[in-house]
Amino acid sequence: MPSLDPVQMIANMVAEKTGTDTNMVVGWILHFVIGSVAWGVAFSVINDLLPSKSQIMKGITFGVGAWLLMMIGPMPISGAGLFGLSMGIMAPVLTLVLHIAFGATMGLTFFKLKSTHSSTL
Repeated sequence: MPSLDPVQMIANMVAEKTGTDTNMVVGWILHFVIGSVAWGVAFSVINDLLPSKSQIMKGITFGVGAWLLMMIGPMPISGAGLFGLSMGIMAPVLTLVLHIAFGATMGLTFFKLKSTHSSTL
């Protein structure tokens, strides 16, 4: 979906809120920090509260939660409407699939990095 560009959306929101020109570097940095640092820390903090013994399933659950938050927060703020539906039905479907893959990857990575391997895949 060419119209679905989260980095551009973030860059545009920052530019609008700060009264500056759109800067794609800012969009990329924020997308990385939110996706890797913020969500990574949040996942590790709430990991024990997530259902399932499988870290991959915990990651998928977390990814779906992150998707839901994105659909009711940043998407409407960016002008894409609730669940991004102003871009069509494929916007929420595609982003859900991507967040499931992101969550599964995060869960697998967490499992691999965890010092004690008491969890199961």
